[in-house]
Amino acid sequence: MIHFTKDRVRWELVPDFQPVLDRLLADTGTVIKESPTKLITRHDFTGKPIYLKRYRNGSRALKYYFHETEARHEWNLAQQAIQRGLPVVRYLAVGERWSAFGCQESLIITEGFEGIRLDQFAGKTGDACQTALAKLVRQMHETGVYQSDLHHNILVQPEPLTLCRIDVDRGEMKNGPLTEEERIETLAYINVFVPLLDKFFAVYQASTEFRAAVMKRSRVRRRKLIERRAARCVARNLWFDRRSFGGMSWWVRREFLDDRLKRLLENPAVAVPGFVVRSYSTGHAACRAYRHAFHLELLEIPTPRPIAVSRYLITAEIPGATNRSMDVEIARRAGRLLAQLHANGFRHPQWQPGDLVADVTGIVYLVGLAGLEYQKVVTPEAAAADRERWASQFSNVTDRAAFDDAYANASSGK
Repeated sequence: MIHFTKDRVRWELVPDFQPVLDRLLADTGTVIKESPTKLITRHDFTGKPIYLKRYRNGSRALKYYFHETEARHEWNLAQQAIQRGLPVVRYLAVGERWSAFGCQESLIITEGFEGIRLDQFAGKTGDACQTALAKLVRQMHETGVYQSDLHHNILVQPEPLTLCRIDVDRGEMKNGPLTEEERIETLAYINVFVPLLDKFFAVYQASTEFRAAVMKRSRVRRRKLIERRAARCVARNLWFDRRSFGGMSWWVRREFLDDRLKRLLENPAVAVPGFVVRSYSTGHAACRAYRHAFHLELLEIPTPRPIAVSRYLITAEIPGATNRSMDVEIARRAGRLLAQLHANGFRHPQWQPGDLVADVTGIVYLVGLAGLEYQKVVTPEAAAADRERWASQFSNVTDRAAFDDAYANASSGK
């Protein structure tokens, strides 16, 4: 390692990265994530992507006279992970900007790994990926590496199938193998985003009782994690951004931001195929519907995918969407839908039949989001009131009975 100080920053870095450092620091890069305390940028001028993470300490600067900085902590964890034989991205440099008032900023630089996030990898449920994941996680557990938020920080290269860890800063190094409780907690988190199947547990060498404990804990964690993730749709990060179009400020999903969407954002009155625009009385009301729609999407409850919001809410168009007439099948699907909403902390006391549409395959979507409420826990009294409101929309006795039966079965897990 090379150690030196430049522009009040104390650097430690691998020798072959020294010629690149100045150019990297002068390059603005692409913002991946930004908050008042952290900025992550990507830089593409060396043939391989490089990521620079800046921790802005501000009023916390003095505490680093007594505590390790975030960048130094991650650097040290990465070195220990490498010593334990675990695959991690290449760590290139760590720096700390000091003054008389403490560490003003700490920086860490890593080389990118051109892979796909584990939870987005199409082959994540295949035997090969499940085997590789089980071997990696078991190696971590046996060597005492605890990280409770694994999934998005594991990247996959398909050919040959290779797994690599990034963002090790939330990890913890223990002196011996993890306890059963720690193993369950880790696997429960992964299972929320990447289904752990028979092949995984066989390679991991898990008992039937251990697997059941993982699945039980995973159900509890899933709901809390999705609630927290849903809030990220109104923050600048890897998936969402704040942009100005047509004199309005929009929250936009990066994956949809092409020329067609930009044209619509400039003038929401223009019809653009593939998108649906709804106007709300206030930006607050539109944003609430946008957040609820993203929350439902994460819960896999059918609703139009939210794409952008200001005073207008833009969603993806549902192929062949039609308002189905009230019949037994719609009643059943409405019953199951309401049970799903209640199980995940949502109410919809203002529901009307027009709030449901079906696509060309017959899947029923909830499109009326204005009256949707997230209460975390729906009381039995509130659930009964919702159920009566929804059931009252079915005038046919047979349809109403189908609604009630579907709600009861879905609520009991049948």
